[in-house]
Parts: sequence; structure tokens; C-alpha cells
Amino acid sequence: MNRTSGSVSPLLLDGPAALSVFALAKVQVQAPAIVYAEFVHLLELREPLNDAQSVQVQQLLSYGPTLELPPKHGQRLTTVLPRSGTISPWSSKASDIFSRCGLDRVLRVERGVRWYAAD
Repeated sequence: MNRTSGSVSPLLLDGPAALSVFALAKVQVQAPAIVYAEFVHLLELREPLNDAQSVQVQQLLSYGPTLELPPKHGQRLTTVLPRSGTISPWSSKASDIFSRCGLDRVLRVERGVRWYAAD
């Protein structure tokens, strides 16, 4: 994320599981060592969030598969984020939603995937 004049350090938040058991099994056909994946979010903030805003952010970032989730385990392998200097379509939509929800302290939100491999 580019630093914008007046912005504070980016906020990194762990997200929910990125893949169901079924989707993970499909990934493991090509990459058998992968045992888990989770979303991770980077928020570029104008100023720190207050407690109520932090709760609202957590609620907005609670999404993804909810059934048949694999247990979180393994060793963190890598985190994949959109290319530096670009804004993903997901980011554009999510940032718009945050703005419409009154979270004007959030300048931008971006999503990546953190991959875990067998120990």
C-alpha cells in the first residue's frame, strides 16, 4: 500500500479460512504440502480506529466458507498479496463498502491469502 499523506501505519488483520475442506483438497492435487489457507487483510488508515469501529471492521471482514472448514494447522509458508502499486477489484469494492458504512478512517482495504504447509 502506498502511504498517503496523513495516514498511519497499515493495520494487518487475520481473516477467516480461505478454503473449505473440498476446495483445499483440489489445491492439494497440485500442491500436496498445503494444509491450510486463510485470508489476511491490510487496512490503510487515516487515523487509528476506535473500539466501535474496530468491531465494525471485524464484522465486515467475517466472510467466506463457514461449513466443512479444515482445522488451522501447519507452518506459515507465504502470504500472497496483489502486486504493489495496484488496486485489486476486491479492494475497490471492499473500500467502497467500508466508506458506505461510515468507516471514513479506512482509506483502503486489501486482501491476501496466507498459505500454510505441513510441518
